[in-house]
Amino acid sequence: GWDSSGWTRYYNYTAELYVCRMTGEEPREGMIRDGWKEFHHSAWGYDDRMWSLLCWPEPSGKTRPTPVLSGWTRPSCAAVIDHAPTRSRLMLCADRTSESLQGIGRYQCNPNHVLYEVGGRAIFGDGGKDGATPLLPGAEEELSAWMPEETAKAILDVYGTFDRYLSGIDTGLPGMANTVLVNGNRTWFPMKPASGRCIYENRTDDRHVIGFDSLPLYCPDAGLTKARRFIAMRQDGVAWIVDDYRSEKPDTRYEWQLFLPPDTRVNGSVAHVRQADQEISMAWPGTPALLHEHPGFPKPIDTSAWPNIGSRRLTFSFHGTRMTSAMILLPRHEESVSVEPDGADGWYARWPGGEDRMVMPSANAMQPVPVTCPPTMDGDEPAWEEPPYSTSYPTSVLLDILYQDPLPPWRNVAMALSALESRGHSEAGSIALMLLRKPDVIYHIRSIACRVLSRAGSADALPDLERFRMCPEPNIAVRAETAWNAIHRNEVIA
Repeated sequence: GWDSSGWTRYYNYTAELYVCRMTGEEPREGMIRDGWKEFHHSAWGYDDRMWSLLCWPEPSGKTRPTPVLSGWTRPSCAAVIDHAPTRSRLMLCADRTSESLQGIGRYQCNPNHVLYEVGGRAIFGDGGKDGATPLLPGAEEELSAWMPEETAKAILDVYGTFDRYLSGIDTGLPGMANTVLVNGNRTWFPMKPASGRCIYENRTDDRHVIGFDSLPLYCPDAGLTKARRFIAMRQDGVAWIVDDYRSEKPDTRYEWQLFLPPDTRVNGSVAHVRQADQEISMAWPGTPALLHEHPGFPKPIDTSAWPNIGSRRLTFSFHGTRMTSAMILLPRHEESVSVEPDGADGWYARWPGGEDRMVMPSANAMQPVPVTCPPTMDGDEPAWEEPPYSTSYPTSVLLDILYQDPLPPWRNVAMALSALESRGHSEAGSIALMLLRKPDVIYHIRSIACRVLSRAGSADALPDLERFRMCPEPNIAVRAETAWNAIHRNEVIA
């Protein structure tokens, strides 16, 4: 359920089978068999099946331990709590954003984004969108209000309107995350690598509690000093989401939001959520909540995990210098659930036959983790050696491949162009420019063409590279930027 791809079943088996081969553990064969025949594009589906078979371990007789509670934490990325009996998973994300304007649709700005699933069904919505309907009406005015003038001009020069630009990145903006929005800002992102950080982790047999601070993922103009969210789950699967936001400005506004399945109903401060055959209940202190229809978000790539197109957005609002909130998640239906404050930083929840308390960890218990976010791609690539599989091809054959009309399969074109550049052929740059200019060429070819132009390009390519610097596909944009700079610095190997 991460980034614009959305929720999907567990399809990519190579990594698990490789680990099992190294450790001697038995793979989860039943789950693998369930999804084996279902084609899926994620991780190049057919490639995954091939490598899975190659990595499949010999039976060892070992069994995989199944603790009631388990999970993992990546300090500058995300954390997960899993509950085996109910097949529940609660995930807290604060992963690094993109350094490019185009990449934010994939390297999303997700401050304290949460994902939740129960019994193999996604409960919180995330992913791509259905159709061209704007997800964030009025976002173009909001975007142009905070974005630097020169950046906004560059976007308009390439896209014509902010609407067209937003259509490629809107699913990556905070307004489409399960998060807390501040001062109504749905579109702000850092325009540089940034992430939240883990500030607390305590995992015991009885309960797991994880906390992140996502301050770097919020606009500095909001005056925030803390942007903290905690997730917790106890050994019966009952879970919590708890927030603590602080601001220096007394007029700060906070909007708490979750995207839920269309079959969600709210009764006071309790929401009952039905997803296919799974039903859960969730409750919060008596803050009034609203439900907003979102018919085009999310669009699933796998209807077995998220069977709907569309969602309902649950929201409630706060204002002031401090915002604290709590929500309890019950992995089953409970018609009556109540949550109320319990001291300065705690909450007490009660339902028929059960109760729980959640207390926010004290400041002394938190251990901030320093985080640095290097760029995804710094633009500098070493010269590529010719791939072994192309060395047997004479240069004449490579040229024939590249001059065919229509072009052969993209893998053949990519191989031929890379090999030609590796051999230092005089036509490599002109052919790369020809391919870059072709309409309807798959992005892989354009990406390699830009890489070749960074080493074999000329001033003739500058207008085209200028245009592709703002391309919505991040790999093309970064390599076009690199080639454009290389030509301007006269560092091109012609």
